[in-house]
Parts: sequence; structure tokens; C-alpha cells
Amino acid sequence: MNVVIVASDQLLEQIKQYYSSELDHENNIPHTKFVVTTKDLKVIAYQSNKVMFQGKDASKQASLWEAQSMLNIAVSPSEKAIKNNNCFVVTNESEHIGSDEVGTGDYFGPVVVCASYLNEDIVKQVSQLNLQDSKKLDDFQIRELAKTLKKIVPHVVYVLDNKKYNEAIMANNLNVIKAKMHNYVLLKLIKLIDKKPMVVVDQFCLPETYYSYLKDTKNVVDNICFETKAEDKYLAVAIASIIARDAFLAQMDQISDKIGMKIQKGASDLVDTQGVEIIKTHGWAIMNDIAKLHFVNTQKIKDKIKQEE
Repeated sequence: MNVVIVASDQLLEQIKQYYSSELDHENNIPHTKFVVTTKDLKVIAYQSNKVMFQGKDASKQASLWEAQSMLNIAVSPSEKAIKNNNCFVVTNESEHIGSDEVGTGDYFGPVVVCASYLNEDIVKQVSQLNLQDSKKLDDFQIRELAKTLKKIVPHVVYVLDNKKYNEAIMANNLNVIKAKMHNYVLLKLIKLIDKKPMVVVDQFCLPETYYSYLKDTKNVVDNICFETKAEDKYLAVAIASIIARDAFLAQMDQISDKIGMKIQKGASDLVDTQGVEIIKTHGWAIMNDIAKLHFVNTQKIKDKIKQEE
């Protein structure tokens, strides 16, 4: 089944963020802004702002996004933020918690989520540092900043290693896993600081979907402000991103030591080539401990090995 809707730029960004973990970065469909591929759904966003939904879930997903489009129109951004997303006005000096994750787009290495807490006094202590989203910093800058930040900023880190990740992904999609990880670090941090200020999470799905993922979880942090590109808007999220990235790099170092070569980041052809080399040296069993096996890279690596036989 094919269903086509016309989306505003705002809705396109919401769709892209919602499916961020399932974007098909290697698609070759012409005139597209992005393509999403899941088990039961393909989403093709064209430059014309038309969005085609294909597959078993096409009708349902298209209807949900049409409803979101009406909400975008009916409520002004500021009103919508307050009424539906708990994003009350906050400055970087205001007391708040920020949570972010890294590693979801890397074939090798874990998924890491971090939550950090800021108040006015802590902000004064970190104000001289070059704080920005971890994606804009190189590895050396990340490690150096994290050394200082971890001493000053109350934070909680959750590292989901590859073995546990591969077990979890068998029964959940990635967004479910991320929701549970975010909820875990938020609960731990709120307990650590013994208060609950405003909480900001870098948005990876719609708020109502996030809470639906946690419907069977006993304790859930609610009234969260979900913001896309939150690391650019909230200092606590930027700091969480840096500390999470530092933990990710530490795990990647451990993997590099284990396999005897510097492990590749991302999910490019270089990763596939290294995967072949790792398997030739260590065998297939090691991949469960160092890689996210549901990525398409796994099949590409298998194909490369078969071609060489």
C-alpha cells in the first residue's frame, strides 16, 4: 500500500527526527530529502515536500502524521510547547536536567545515554569552557572537556554494551531501548540530586510515543520537555552529550584493544571492510560483543566474505 501526504517543513523535520534511528543513508532515490526503511514501513520524503508511506503500516503512519500536521497548524509553537510538551521558558542559567544519547548510528560500539544537572552555580563553574554539541567536537576535545565536566556536573551514564544491545533489539525497536535508557538515567539523577527540576530530552520520537514505550515501566519520569536539536538550546543537554560521547569513546578504545586494531566509527564502507578483517582474524562470534548486528552492515560484511571465498 502506498499513501502520500504533503508535509510542511516543520512536519518533515518532525518525521525525520521521529525515524532518526532508521534513516536509510545509502538510498539512491532521486529528488529525496530523506528515506526511512523499517521492517514494515518505507517512508520517502521528496524535495517537493510530498511524503510517500509504503508497506503494511503505511495507512496508519500517514494518518498519524496528518493528525500531527493539523496540530502544528492549530496551535502556535509557544502554546504547543507549553500545553503539549512541557517546554516552559528556560535559560542556560536556569536549573534543569538534560539527557542525550550517542552511538545509535555506529555499527561498532555501545549505545550510551547520559543525563546531567545544572543550576546557576554550576553554570558559573563551566561557563569558561567551550561547550557545544559533541558532534561538533573532535575526540581530543571531548575527552578533555569530559574530564572537567565530570568533576563539576552531577550526572548519570548508562552504557548498553553490544551483547546486551543485540539481546534487547530482538524484542524492541531502537526507540523503545532509548526511551528505557533515558528514563533510567533520569530516575537515577533525580534521586542523586534529590529534586526534580525541568527535564529536557533530545527528541527522537513524539512525546506520546515515548510514554507509550514506557507503559509497562513501574517508575516513569513525566512532564518532560522534548526538543529537537536540544543540545543547541539547553546547556545541560550539551553537557550530557559530551559526557556520553566520552563514555562511548572509552568503550571504543576497549574494543580496539580487544581486536588489535583501531575500530571504525559510523556505518560506512570502511566499517564493512574492517568487519571482514575482524572476522577473518577472530571469527564471527566476536561480532556479537562489538557490533550492532541488526544493522545492514552485517549482511554487507557477509556478502563481502562470500565474494572472497
